[in-house]
This record gives sequence, structure tokens and C-alpha cells, in this order.
Amino acid sequence: MPTVDVIERDWEKAIKIVERHYPHIQRGSPEFWSIVFGVVKRMRGRKSAKHLQYLGVLEKARKYDPVSYLPYIISMKVKGTDLWLDLPPHPAKEPPSALPSLPLVRSTYVDKLRQALGDKDIMEFAQETLKLYTRMPLIIELPPEKIESLAKGSSVVLFEPPRVSEEDEVSWKLVWIYGMIENKIQPISPRWGYRLSQMSRRLRDLAVKRIDEHLRANPLPDPFATYPTPATLEKPPGDFIVVKPSELTSFLALLPYRWQGGNVLEAWQSLQGVLSNTIPAILAYALHQAGLIDLKDVKILSPNAISPVKVLAAFTDEDISSDLFPIYPNPEDKGELEVRVRVALKENKGAGNGFTDEIVATLSPKWLVT
Repeated sequence: MPTVDVIERDWEKAIKIVERHYPHIQRGSPEFWSIVFGVVKRMRGRKSAKHLQYLGVLEKARKYDPVSYLPYIISMKVKGTDLWLDLPPHPAKEPPSALPSLPLVRSTYVDKLRQALGDKDIMEFAQETLKLYTRMPLIIELPPEKIESLAKGSSVVLFEPPRVSEEDEVSWKLVWIYGMIENKIQPISPRWGYRLSQMSRRLRDLAVKRIDEHLRANPLPDPFATYPTPATLEKPPGDFIVVKPSELTSFLALLPYRWQGGNVLEAWQSLQGVLSNTIPAILAYALHQAGLIDLKDVKILSPNAISPVKVLAAFTDEDISSDLFPIYPNPEDKGELEVRVRVALKENKGAGNGFTDEIVATLSPKWLVT
């Protein structure tokens, strides 16, 4: 099997040959790369070229970039496609609750909470945090027809996930590969652990070099820059629903962070910044109550759909009735909203109990069993 250096040498030589002998063919076009592939076949021999094509190093009608060599670099008994599928998908393609988190991120915030509480009773703190929720409930603005669908027992779509280009998804996954190669995170799967243990330092350095070249040519944009945020803490001007506090585990709170992505190191630091500042929304309420953060600085990420069981109450000027959750007229001000949320919580005791139990379980050294 040819070495990576030989592959690169022959590939670059073939490009120069085609450019010299086929000046009328546009560089980068499918026809151009098809001819380049043919030249490589003649240089390396048909068997070798077929093997490289199978690995994905050389492909017809595909724009060349340095990442084309990665399948060769990570080839093993396990297919390269399996390794690729093990990598976390782009955040826009998954619900917020599925967003991966770096080791110890959540536990770090929990430790800060425990230190801030000191000898204070955890159950008392959980009850105080529930009262905080009545003052700053999680709100989703919806048109009357969607509220009516929820009232009738149907789930509704909150927003369509933003589209992600293939280049952005590739860049997102390559940053994770860099993190594993440089031992910044543990292998994402046993397959990755096995493959990384087989890689020499030379191959690791080469892979990092190729990833860096790709990211310089295709900078990774902030994955949450265009992410819809229908959830808010402020009363919107239109009709809206209030989420049950016990359902806040499926919502994420994104604390302020800075994104930059000029090279692989900056992209990794940015990814760390995002995942180190993304916590369950229920934990964000507890941190606010302890005085460690301000909820007004938080960006709430919600699932792209919501079901009636997650709704505590709805507020609308339309004539809508429901046996699933109370529907009130639009409140005049935030004070009236707080009263209505208190009433809805009192009528739905399970929502409040689930909220406090989750916080107690999170802060207790051992999981709370009732």
C-alpha cells in the first residue's frame, strides 16, 4: 500500500500534468478531477487507484480538499464511515437536549451551587427556585391555531430547524476529531479509542495538519448564530404558552460565550466555550436563585416541537377551551401573569413537585429516591 507521502506526491503531480496538457478545462470542474483521477491510475496502477478510491482519497467529480485524505489516515478494520457516524452531529440537526457536553461541565456548575448554598437546606432552596419560576416563567409565543391544536391534544412544531451546509457539518465533526487526536477529550466511542491507539504521532500530526487546512479554507460559523429561540422569560405581545417547570430538563440555557474559528485551535476553543456554557434550563434557574448567574443573560434553546403534557397554561384572546391545561385571557402586565402561573402550579402540583425533586436530586451527593 502506498504511503501518504507517495499519495500526496502523485496527486499533486497529476494535477500539474492536467493543468499543463488540458488548459481549456476549468480547474475544479467534474471533468478536471475525472482526468486527474485517470492520470493517477496510470501512475499508480489500476489496483492501487481502486483501493484509494474505495477509501475516499480520490473520487470522481468531487471538489478536492485536504480532508479527502482523512479516510485513508483513519482506515482500519472498522469502516471509516462508522467512525464518522460516531461523531456528534451538528447541533441544528438534533434537539437541544441531545447536545453533547464536555466532561465535568455540568458537575462544575453543580459544585459551584453546593459551595454557594453552604449549610442551607436543599429542599428549601428548591422551593425558593420554584417561586422564582413564577416570576420568570419559560414562555413560548404561539399563534392561536397552534394553541388550539395543543388544547385538543396534538403536538405542534415550534420552528423548522435551520439548514446546515455540508461544509459546516464536516467542519463541526472535524473539530471533534482534533479534540480526540490531541487528547483534549476522551474517545467518543470504543471504535475511536481503538483507532487512536493504533495511530502513530506522525499520522496524528498529519491528520491535525489536514484538519487545520480544511478549517482555514472553510471556517466553522457559530452553530447557534441563526438558531431559533422561541423560548423567552419576558411576556410577549401576542398569545403564548407557559412551559411546565418540571419539563425544563428538555430545554437548554446557553450562557454568554465568544465564537471564533480562523483555525483548528480557535475552532476547538470556541466549541469548548459553547459546550462549557450550555446547561439544562432547570440548572440555570437554580444558579440564578443562588446569585451565580443572571437569567436575563441566558439564551434559552427549546426543542423544535412541544406536546400538551409540557404545557402548564396558555394565554390567548381567542375563545379556546381545554381539559388538558388552563387557558387564561392575555394578562395586562407581568404581575397578573405571575399570579396566573402560581394558580396553574397550585392546580398542577405534579409540575412543581417534579421541579423541586429534580433540583434536590441534582444537588444531593446521591440521587434522590422517593
